[in-house]
Amino acid sequence: MKIKDSYKACIFFLAVISVLHSCKTKSETYFPNPDLSTEKEFSNAQADLNSIFRDVDYTTQTDTSLRRESEIGYRFTKKDTAVGKYGRVVTIFYENKGRDGLSRSGKLRCFTNGRRSRGDYRDSVILDSVRINSRMIQGFLVMVQTESKILDQWNFTYKASVVWENQSKSFLTLGVTGLKSKVGLSTKDTKSDIWLIIDTITGKNSQGQQVRATTALTKVFRDSCSYRHPIKGMMDFTNHSSNVIQRIKYGDGECDDRVTFINEGGWEYAFFVD
Repeated sequence: MKIKDSYKACIFFLAVISVLHSCKTKSETYFPNPDLSTEKEFSNAQADLNSIFRDVDYTTQTDTSLRRESEIGYRFTKKDTAVGKYGRVVTIFYENKGRDGLSRSGKLRCFTNGRRSRGDYRDSVILDSVRINSRMIQGFLVMVQTESKILDQWNFTYKASVVWENQSKSFLTLGVTGLKSKVGLSTKDTKSDIWLIIDTITGKNSQGQQVRATTALTKVFRDSCSYRHPIKGMMDFTNHSSNVIQRIKYGDGECDDRVTFINEGGWEYAFFVD
């Protein structure tokens, strides 16, 4: 009987040691803090590009009367002048803060043709010494409307090539290609609140490393949230120089600028789009 009890006690003791060892191993699992500097740089650069896109969208509309200059924070000229395949030239002169509250300087030269309501709109925009909150961004963007088989939705292919300056005065070179869709019942009068974006961003971060970012979950933008940053969506960032892949999540559907990353251990890290 004593032998049997001793055997049981031994088994129990070994089980306890096993559990304690298991807990110790789990608690000691180490996941280094992630380097999210590239993800933040790319997110901020795209936010500035989104602000410019929204300025152009508000100013070049040919389907409705223009907003008053006092409502958008800059002045502009519009001329019906044929330039190649474009029939209108709009120049935006930044002088003050934009609708998102950020300072602007420089100018945009926008060449447009067609109408959104007709399905044949296109524009080409040159960024001339543009700065947003003192950050320089130069280059061009092109948007071309494509066929939409969904009622009350406009689709546009777009591409951009820019050089962007971060807060540390280092530069990023970015190329962007993707699809923008403007959706909502009010699409036909160009006041729809929601944009959906699927895109790919390639380029070099401020350390000169080659990076590629692709949309993993469609990004949702709301005009009433300033359109600078997604309120939903995910992107996968691949740093080809360090062979690191990280997925970040934008927002939770609200008008916030929070971006999160969750590592393998379940720890959440966050940063905010400037």
